Amino acid sequence: MTQAELPKIFHLQFTPEQWSQLVRLRALIGKPLPTTRESYQALDACIGHLRKYQVFARIADRIIPSLPKDREELDRYGASRNLHSEEFGALTEAMLCELYSSLDGLLIFFQAIYPTMPQLEKMRFASTLFQSAREGKLPADFPESVRTLLAAAYAGWFEELRKLRVEITHGTVGFFSLDEKHETVTYFNDGLSSTGHNVFHITDIVSVVRNFDSKVHVLLEEIAKFYLTQLLPIPRMYPCGLYRGLMYIRVIEPSPDLNFNSGHCGSWDWFEQNPEKFCPLAKQCGAYTRKWPGGHGAALSAF
Repeated sequence: MTQAELPKIFHLQFTPEQWSQLVRLRALIGKPLPTTRESYQALDACIGHLRKYQVFARIADRIIPSLPKDREELDRYGASRNLHSEEFGALTEAMLCELYSSLDGLLIFFQAIYPTMPQLEKMRFASTLFQSAREGKLPADFPESVRTLLAAAYAGWFEELRKLRVEITHGTVGFFSLDEKHETVTYFNDGLSSTGHNVFHITDIVSVVRNFDSKVHVLLEEIAKFYLTQLLPIPRMYPCGLYRGLMYIRVIEPSPDLNFNSGHCGSWDWFEQNPEKFCPLAKQCGAYTRKWPGGHGAALSAF
């Protein structure tokens, strides 16, 4: 592709107004937290599994209106393949597993940022982390406010989500039934039954999954918000966007009110020399009014 064929649209990557607290922490992590491969991967795991959940949720929402077709097939032919129910069920159980996997990422994050806490390093499961928080068995120098959040989750909803995920992953998968009268979907899973007489069921699985989603998101957002307040206001380089095949950078500092105009332009020195590569957002960007001394070369050498 020639320079003339490259798209003339600036693909903006610095969009803090759209970032969750978790994504913001991933973008800004720095001292006193370690910027190791493990700390980045742990945050990527949390973010990635939440995004995967959202993909499954969007597809599941599109399938819900088709669930009555399975009953229509039954009434018409005397049997149904239950294709729509099976598709919806597979997505729903996958969504529960993705939510729990985001919490596995949380354990990896703590192990990465607290390498001197051997008790954390020995933990293999997120359930051990949450239970230890509830029982007050985490290291004495583990942040109390974060421990309180983990303990409250364990006392409230964590165990129910864990049991569902364990059975779905290592045991019996469930099946689903549409209650057309109440417009709800009931989930059944015999592997979770406490006796052989009553099959375990959740009357409105859609509402339950959405509630787990809310609980997991709130927990991760509150924990991320705590660590964002710990970051020192040390400048760091961040990709501003892509334009005509080139990366534009800006220098930013951690701040609770980051926006499009925050930071310093780190690419001004070279795009000002070439009209075809001049940043199309420069005239409306506050960062361009605060040029990083020395431009991209100084930024690259400093960070």
